[in-house]
Amino acid sequence: LKNLPNRSTCVAKECGKTLDLSKNATFQNISTASYKWLRDRLVSAGSVFADDESAFLCKACEAKYRMDQKDIDEQNVSMFKNSLSVVSNPIVRTKKCFQVPMQVNFCCFCQVHLSNSSVVIPSVARLDLFVEHDAYVHPQQKGCFHHLKGTRLDPDIITDTSQYEPAILTSEEAADLLFQLKNEIKSKRNRSLLDNPLMDNEDLKTWTGWEKSNLLAMQRTVLDSKAMRDSQHRTISDALIMFWVKLKTNLAYGQTGTLFNYDLSAEDRGKRVAESCDAIMDVLRKYFVPNYLGFSHLTERQAFAHDTTYSKIFLEME
Repeated sequence: LKNLPNRSTCVAKECGKTLDLSKNATFQNISTASYKWLRDRLVSAGSVFADDESAFLCKACEAKYRMDQKDIDEQNVSMFKNSLSVVSNPIVRTKKCFQVPMQVNFCCFCQVHLSNSSVVIPSVARLDLFVEHDAYVHPQQKGCFHHLKGTRLDPDIITDTSQYEPAILTSEEAADLLFQLKNEIKSKRNRSLLDNPLMDNEDLKTWTGWEKSNLLAMQRTVLDSKAMRDSQHRTISDALIMFWVKLKTNLAYGQTGTLFNYDLSAEDRGKRVAESCDAIMDVLRKYFVPNYLGFSHLTERQAFAHDTTYSKIFLEME
């Protein structure tokens, strides 16, 4: 403890006790690498201090945090033991899927000692790891929160599977993976572009000419009209976006269908897109456009004067 000040303050947010640094038995210097787990715990509890500064903890707080960590470790061990099941007929060892070892008190990604900021890896994040990194994680495995983006795996995470053994899955684990994959495929297939987190407001405006709030207002009108329903190839929301993309880009119907992943022949693809666009145009012209003409809104003359593709479509302008 050379060159240390004579006094300091306990870094625990809930304490703040003044420490006499001449009395070694009353405090603990937690600035070294071996106490990183304790500094992480303190930060997660609200304490603020710079990593390059000396940090001191009174003995009472050190004992408290060690006891808390012991409780966390025991809970993790208990959860692990309770989750283990013995199945007499495991599936054969896989060749292209690797098992991330179950580490009770350490993050499965970075091997850092787990703290209060750790979470059980969500099922969709485990599925991301399985699909994108060929790695299988036990359902009760925990990891550091910062390896996730919401409930999904951080796409920038790097996983070295060369250090892992090929996975051995039980019949129950394999069945669970199959159902998760099926549900993931269905959810992505049925998810509208309006609900896609990758499509922001600027993207929608570039492709359709409208902001998301405008498109949602049109969507409500179409849904309330009950004149359309979802089909095998597209949702009502996607039909709405497809219609505006077609007008904005002037792509052919078949090209628009390709953009929206219609898995059909070129002729059928164009036919389906044309039918969807016609249906959307009819509903908007009948139920949506009249709400924005007349008193306090655009007159038909003003709409004609605007002379856009939209006014030509909706007002049958020659």
